[in-house]
Amino acid sequence: MSKKTDQAAPRIEDRIVVFQEKTVRRAWHQNEWWFSVQDVVAVLTDSPNPADYIKKMRLRDKKLSQGWGQFVTPLRLETEGGVQRANCANTEGIFRIIQSIPSPKAEPFKRWLAQVGYERVKEIEDPELASARARELYESKGYVGPSLPYQTDDPENGVRYLQGFNVRPNKIDFANATWVTKEFHERNPKSCLREGDLLVVQSGHIGTTAVVPQAAAGSNCHALIINRFDRSKVDPHFVSQYINSEIGQARLRGLEVGSSMLHINTSELGRFILPLPPIGEQQQINAALDDARREVRLLQAQVEALKTQKRGLMQKLLTGQWRVRTGEEEVLA
Repeated sequence: MSKKTDQAAPRIEDRIVVFQEKTVRRAWHQNEWWFSVQDVVAVLTDSPNPADYIKKMRLRDKKLSQGWGQFVTPLRLETEGGVQRANCANTEGIFRIIQSIPSPKAEPFKRWLAQVGYERVKEIEDPELASARARELYESKGYVGPSLPYQTDDPENGVRYLQGFNVRPNKIDFANATWVTKEFHERNPKSCLREGDLLVVQSGHIGTTAVVPQAAAGSNCHALIINRFDRSKVDPHFVSQYINSEIGQARLRGLEVGSSMLHINTSELGRFILPLPPIGEQQQINAALDDARREVRLLQAQVEALKTQKRGLMQKLLTGQWRVRTGEEEVLA
C-alpha cells in the first residue's frame, strides 16, 4: 500500500465514541482510527471480564489467534491509571474479531463502526489518497416507471434491459434479462449504459454493485444508479469490490431510507466517500481479488465433483453392484 502523509492528531474529545450508551476508546494511527479491542468485546458481550473473554475466544478460534498480531497493535489509550498501551485494531481488524463473537449486537455494531471508523478519513486532504464522491462524478439513474408496455420478445429488434436482479456482486447476470423496444431506448438516453459504468441496486438487494462489461454496453436499465468515473483516477472494478465487501455493505446500510421499503437514492449515495489508493494500486488489488475468486470457484467445483463421485460410489455399494471384502468373506454392502 502507498505511504500516507501523516495528519495532525484529532482532538482528545474525538478519541472516545459511544455505542448504545457504552464508550469505545480509539486512537489515531497510520491515518485511520484504531479501536480498543477490549472495549469492543465489552460492548458486544456485556462480559464483566472482557480480557478473559478475549483469551477464551482466541483459544476457541485458532485462526483468529494465529493472525492476531497481523491486525492487533498495542496503542496508547486513556485508562483509569493514565495513558497506557492497549490492544487496538482498525475497522477491518475489528470486523474480523466480530466474526468470532456470537452477539445480537454484531450487525448494528458493524453499521455503527463503519461510520465512525471513516469519519476522520473524510476530512483528510491527502494527495496520495483521493476521495471519490458519487456526486462529484457522472451519476444518473435508470428509467423509473412502468416498462412492461415497452418490452419486446424480439431480441433482434430490441435493446437489452437490465434490472436489479441482473446485478450480482461484481458481475452482471444475463439470465432472465428482458428487452425493450429501440424507440423506448432512444427516448431514455440517460439510462443507456457504457462499458465500465458502475451499477448500484437501489432496492431489493440494496447496494449490490457490478461493472458493465463490453457485452452489456449499449443496454438500457431500470431503477439502477449509474456511476461513471474518470478512468484515469478510478478503477470501477476496485470500487465494486469495495462496496460489495462486508465493510462497504455495512457503510451502505447506514444510507438506507424508507419506512415500508428500504432503498438507496442518488442523493444519499452522494454522501458515500471512498478512500482510494493510486490507480495502479487499485488495479493490482482488483486483480488479486479476482485471482482469489477464481481459485475459490475452482475449489468449489472440485468439492462438487467429489460429492458427485461419492454419491455414485454409495449407489453402487448400496445396490450391490460393488462388493466389499472383509477378511476371507465377500460381503454385499
